Amino acid sequence: MVNLFIFKQQARLAASKFGFAVCALLLLCSLTLSNLAIAESFTASVDRNNIVLNESFELTLSIDQQVFFGEPELDSLADNFRVMSKRRSSQYRSVNGETHSSTDWVVSLKPKKTGYLVIAPIEFKGLVSQAIAIEVAKVQVAKAGQSSQLFFETIIDRDALYLQAQLLYKVRLYTSVTISRANITEPKLDQAIIHSLGNQLVYETVRNGIRYQVHEWNYALFPQQAGTLVIPAPVLSATISDRSSMYGRSVSITTENQSVSVQAIPASYPSVAWVATPALSASQLWEPTQTQLMVGDSITRTVEFNIEDNEIALIADLNHESVSGIKTYPDKPQVQNRSTNKGIQGQRIDKIAYVMTQAGTFTLPDVEISWWNTKTNQLQTTQLPGKTFSVADAAIPESSSPTLPIENAVASQREAAPEHTEGSAALPTYSDETTTRWMLSCAALLALLLLVTVLWWRSQRRIKALEQQLSGQSPNNNALANTPSGTEKTAFEALQLACTNDAPAQVWNSLLLWAQRYWQTDYIHSCQDIFNQLPEDSELASVIAQLDVALFGSSSEAFSAGERLVELIAAQRKINPQKGVVSAAPALKPLYPL
Repeated sequence: MVNLFIFKQQARLAASKFGFAVCALLLLCSLTLSNLAIAESFTASVDRNNIVLNESFELTLSIDQQVFFGEPELDSLADNFRVMSKRRSSQYRSVNGETHSSTDWVVSLKPKKTGYLVIAPIEFKGLVSQAIAIEVAKVQVAKAGQSSQLFFETIIDRDALYLQAQLLYKVRLYTSVTISRANITEPKLDQAIIHSLGNQLVYETVRNGIRYQVHEWNYALFPQQAGTLVIPAPVLSATISDRSSMYGRSVSITTENQSVSVQAIPASYPSVAWVATPALSASQLWEPTQTQLMVGDSITRTVEFNIEDNEIALIADLNHESVSGIKTYPDKPQVQNRSTNKGIQGQRIDKIAYVMTQAGTFTLPDVEISWWNTKTNQLQTTQLPGKTFSVADAAIPESSSPTLPIENAVASQREAAPEHTEGSAALPTYSDETTTRWMLSCAALLALLLLVTVLWWRSQRRIKALEQQLSGQSPNNNALANTPSGTEKTAFEALQLACTNDAPAQVWNSLLLWAQRYWQTDYIHSCQDIFNQLPEDSELASVIAQLDVALFGSSSEAFSAGERLVELIAAQRKINPQKGVVSAAPALKPLYPL
């Protein structure tokens, strides 16, 4: 019974391992299908669009999936750019049950010529990235008196601008030597709001035959006072490595200040909030879209504003005019400012709910915003039209039918569907290719589940059969009972299962069981009894001796030669063909049975 118990434990362990493997496989399939559910995209972006010849910049290619093999082909870049280096990174995250994975390739490029160059679309896995334009300027010559080892360069994108308009300010530090303990002052102005644009950029360039490492910082400035705005030059304090001194040489450098003319608000601008931007867009969405309402019905108006090169805070709050017969419930606006290498982009979303409180005809007002176009230097007005509603009394006439026919009900639901206008979110549509891929994926998953079920069922049948073969063991006999099913082959299979755990007690019981079947005798109860059956200097005897020490020794050493034991016994089974059903038990029982 001891051997049967050990075997059942091993069978349960094997079944649990199999179940764990099945769960892991199903989890992998689920993650694969969840990634297929996400619309894949392949995009390209650069860290800078304006560079100088011999400067390097970074092109980032991103795809919304995990990629383990292959990479985008960059042959289309060879005409205009040199590939300096490439690196790849992968990300995977799961938030609230939604998974997202992506792979990025970051390519360092150097232009081969000046002018407007185009990074052509790049194809990968059937997806195509967008084209990107790069402006490459000529190499600048160092100014007279400028250090050839360490110097600053500051750039502004314009010499004059309107009040509260965006000014891009760029600071570059060129160094051809190693510096340490560096401290650089950041721009501070009382007459302007300053925002840092992204992280510090680091790249290489060549000037006058000298290779420099360039550290670049970008800022967006918004002047708050008309007149001349003076931007103080940055100051660097650092230590340069010097062979003549073990502590290096302390240096302090700066450059010239930058000045810009800030123009006041034009006199022709109306007496509303001042907004200066090169582009402003607005859109709205009505939900529901029908104009026939009942008392107690509600309608929601969603208005979205997008502004370029400025903060969204410039746009004043909407004027929620009170309309008799309608109650107005505005939500808190959703405001967001996003920083890019081209400046600040703002977005604002307003939602207003209107509840009809009495019957009649009502008109909700237009939304109008005036702004100054800094590209054309003209006043512009963006307008979103209002809407007129007819509201009927909520009382139902006695002659009316309590229910609508099915056709009318379906038609009313279609009319109630929200109308898709500019800025609204349309329902997702799927192409035939996407639907086919989903169907094939589901079919593959079903086939995989069927295969796993069959394998599991067969393993359970195998385990049950082995248990039944060992169930004839008697408590008074360490060997298998004299039954036709108690063969040497069955005992060897039980020994193989026991050796997978390297547990000395389980291995010993299974080994003893096999030896009694192999040599067809019940008089094998110890290691010495097995040694008597083996040739002298047998490696099998040596491994069995290790098992004896691990089982009965004082040090309680672990037995780790199970795999070798199985190999040697397999070889022994080939040498000695004496295998088969156990012969009848001898008349005299052992004096000290195990």
